[in-house]
Amino acid sequence: MLVEKVLGEIAKKGAVVYGVAKTEEASASGAVDTLLITDGLIQKLRQENNFQRVDSIMRSVDKQKGTVVIISSEHSGGKKIDGIGGIAALLRYKLSYE
Repeated sequence: MLVEKVLGEIAKKGAVVYGVAKTEEASASGAVDTLLITDGLIQKLRQENNFQRVDSIMRSVDKQKGTVVIISSEHSGGKKIDGIGGIAALLRYKLSYE
């Protein structure tokens, strides 16, 4: 259900970001309400010794009373999130990136 909400927000250019860089910016500004990340991305980054960046995003969202949802890459929703970078966030408010 959350994955469909993310995709719907993307379609209407709503309060959503995806990809590590944009999600990191949104979490730094306190805008993330719900963070979705796939276990496939977590495993991939751990193997590349590059997990710290995503770990800090997850901790930041948690500290700001946001929700962190880890989705299986085997699940159809997880495959959709993997298709947009393995990480996405529903925001408390819309951010403008020009």
